[in-house]
Amino acid sequence: DVRTSHEIVRRQITIMVEDVIRTAQTNIEALQPQCVDDIHNAGRMLIGFSGAMRDKEKLLKSFLYKNLYFHESVIRIRKSADQIVR
Repeated sequence: DVRTSHEIVRRQITIMVEDVIRTAQTNIEALQPQCVDDIHNAGRMLIGFSGAMRDKEKLLKSFLYKNLYFHESVIRIRKSADQIVR
């Protein structure tokens, strides 16, 4: 059902955004920057996924590439669309 899949995607995006926000807050609190140079000199990214979410995101991407983006039926449709555009 399209409605269910839209809801699943919406919830996944919410979970991922909340993870970035939580991770950013934790990293900024730990660094306690006083100026922009403190951010530039931190030596690491302060904004991004947590380690656990990064692992889950890699699994999700792997699944999507295998089962959606490069699935043979999708490739067939892309080739057909390419022919139409040409």
